[in-house]
Amino acid sequence: MQLTAFLSGNALAVFLAPVLVFFAFYSFTVGGNYIQYSMLTCSTLAKAFALWSICFVFEKRLIPAAILLGISSLFQLLVGLQLFLVFVPAILILNRKFRRYDIVIFPVIYLIISGWLLYTISISH
Repeated sequence: MQLTAFLSGNALAVFLAPVLVFFAFYSFTVGGNYIQYSMLTCSTLAKAFALWSICFVFEKRLIPAAILLGISSLFQLLVGLQLFLVFVPAILILNRKFRRYDIVIFPVIYLIISGWLLYTISISH
């Protein structure tokens, strides 16, 4: 709900967004891919951590965002990695809005948490 409040600024949208996602769009697919699964899987947990990291990036708190992205990558590598690869160029482009220390430490923290998994998968494939 924080993300909806930040993006829309509309009080009604904050309460309407979760209702629409869980009830109206529950079985809605985008290209055959379900937005919300009905069972608890690793990618569901990874998406939850990734959504929290998006909220922290919008609040300009990059260190908790990097920690949550790293944890997200441990559950489902592509969820965390793709979001990381979106955030890094965006943070570099918008670097005036972030502290320089946070810009440098963001990829370092992410790689410390998920680096061993990235290394293991890169050498095995």
